[in-house]
Amino acid sequence: FTHVGTTSSPTAIYHLSATSKFVFGIDNFSNIYTYSIGSTGALKLVATTNAGRYVSGYSSQYSIPLIQLDSAGATIYTMVGTSQTNWYLESFKIETNGELQFLGSSYGDPSTLSQIRFVQGGQYAIAAGCYNTAAGASFVTDSDDVNDIVTYKHESNGFLTYTATSHDTPVAQSPYEYCAGSPASDSDNHLAV
Repeated sequence: FTHVGTTSSPTAIYHLSATSKFVFGIDNFSNIYTYSIGSTGALKLVATTNAGRYVSGYSSQYSIPLIQLDSAGATIYTMVGTSQTNWYLESFKIETNGELQFLGSSYGDPSTLSQIRFVQGGQYAIAAGCYNTAAGASFVTDSDDVNDIVTYKHESNGFLTYTATSHDTPVAQSPYEYCAGSPASDSDNHLAV
């Protein structure tokens, strides 16, 4: 590695995503920072977008410092919430200067804070997760686990439209259960959850 410079950020950044032109970071208050990548690889802050301002009733208490790009590197996504159970998946178009254009928000499932995986040639996006409905329960030995596999339609402008949630998982060998985790996909339209 060769040191090409140092760039500070206004606050601590918890997650990064990158295209060939920009590096995006998000803090714990739903601020998305856009850094341009110079010819030497040095970074320069060019835009800041508060994703929470697009959701009425947003609270930084329900900020999740995760961002993700679509497979084309043209759109970026993040989750913001107004309560423990009321969440939104926001879509932003990446402009040529690094500014983010808000495209809209869809239903966001708070138990699916995994990375989004694009399938069927990028036509759909999948997020997955699981949670337990019993106080003090174990994910290994009880039947109170709920799996959420959420499907979004990837619109031509990059916006993700919520389409469905599935709770179906295969039956595991007793006393174990399957718990949906971070999904993985390949170019042949296979999805592992």
